[in-house]
Amino acid sequence: MVASSIRTYGSIFLSVIFSFSISAISVSAEDDVVRWQKPMPASESVVFEQQIQTIHGKILDLNARRLQIIPRGSEQPMTIAGDQVVGVEVAWQNQTAREANQAFLEHRWRETITLAQTAVNNPDIVSWQQELLSLHIVAAATHYDRIDIAAKVFGLLEQRGLADFGLAYLPVPWTTVNASQSTLATAKSLVDNESETMRFIAAAWLLDSADRPIALEKLKLLAANSSSRLAPLARAQLWRAEPPHEFVANQINDAQRACDRMPLSLQAGPQASIADRVERSGNLTQAFTRWTEVAIMSQPTQLVVFTTAIKHLEDIAKRNGQQVEWDQLRAIFSIQ
Repeated sequence: MVASSIRTYGSIFLSVIFSFSISAISVSAEDDVVRWQKPMPASESVVFEQQIQTIHGKILDLNARRLQIIPRGSEQPMTIAGDQVVGVEVAWQNQTAREANQAFLEHRWRETITLAQTAVNNPDIVSWQQELLSLHIVAAATHYDRIDIAAKVFGLLEQRGLADFGLAYLPVPWTTVNASQSTLATAKSLVDNESETMRFIAAAWLLDSADRPIALEKLKLLAANSSSRLAPLARAQLWRAEPPHEFVANQINDAQRACDRMPLSLQAGPQASIADRVERSGNLTQAFTRWTEVAIMSQPTQLVVFTTAIKHLEDIAKRNGQQVEWDQLRAIFSIQ
């Protein structure tokens, strides 16, 4: 089943991802868990459910270049290229770190920030674990509408070198938003920053504001920079500026192919942009399937995107008579 047919045959896709979700969130509390994207020849079609490999064991190190893990039952470390890592879950030994992670998973954003800050300063927490906890702070601050904190922490992390999956925590919106005045003020202060990442964050928040012309200019410059790993994400942000009906009629196939070329760890945000355009075009049935895909791809770590997807799914289910499908999803994700 290639990417295009996934969206044509929604019921088949839903059954596939339901099984994927169950296996993805059932993990041992004693092991670290690494999900990585198995390299595939460029000539092969992208098949979402066959690209994810899962390893249980003990992570030794994680940085922009590589992840090292000793798989369960082995004595020899395994090395995975940093750009192939989709996500990790840590069997936290430190109590505060464990509590911070639990608060994050339960969407208790203020507690996440407080607990993670405390844990990061603990000398028992090694550097790669500090970075993961800091990404929790970024996500929690983003959801808590403290983009100033999120941008500052993310910028510090990037200076140290983030693996590609860390970019999934970029504190940016992927759908049409009505940003708060404090967020817009932060964005305006960063829009001419020397860091392209800060300019990207600023432009993403300004795209739906009166400063859209400035945002478009910055995003187009970033999108044209072929040497930047932000370029594909900048092009995806630009989809938000397209009229929904025109986007669906003329650009959606190219946009989907662009998503499929990205590392799986980075696809959830751009997929949310596509889902948003589809929903705003009025095709609610297709939008429900696409938002479901976004929820699966962002669970269990990209919680800002995940909660956005869940809100859209609940709303579409009510408007489009898809309560049965929504109830299935609620059971999968343990949503009350």
